Amino acid sequence: MQFVTNLNFNGNCEEAFKFYANALQAKIDATNYYREMPEDPNMPMDPAYADKVMHSSISKDGKLVLMGADLLPGMSPEYIVGSNLEICVMPEDKAECDRVFAALSEGGTVVMPMEDQFWGDYFGACKDKYGFGWMIICPSNK
Repeated sequence: MQFVTNLNFNGNCEEAFKFYANALQAKIDATNYYREMPEDPNMPMDPAYADKVMHSSISKDGKLVLMGADLLPGMSPEYIVGSNLEICVMPEDKAECDRVFAALSEGGTVVMPMEDQFWGDYFGACKDKYGFGWMIICPSNK
């Protein structure tokens, strides 16, 4: 099982990840923007956020080291400096993702249930009973 820190930003994720990649002599693996998301009538996209980062990741020596995103207004978690990070857990398979998600969300709050996502991964997010945010991901290649 791999653990990765996820940093949340208030609109400057792309700039920050270029900075981190340079400072860490690492590679930006992916940058996806909110404009790439399927339309959701329950959460209409504000055009001002279309070019903000939905997901970005950095790796070094073939290992994922950092993930991040710009948070949209009304998203959970809210962007608050000092508490703008989450812990990402990457179990080996979907069954282990489900087990870890159930355990971490017990007594907490489900932010996004575990399910296959449009970008290909099996993903869910929760806040544990202590207030910490967790993202559970099974990459599509697993």
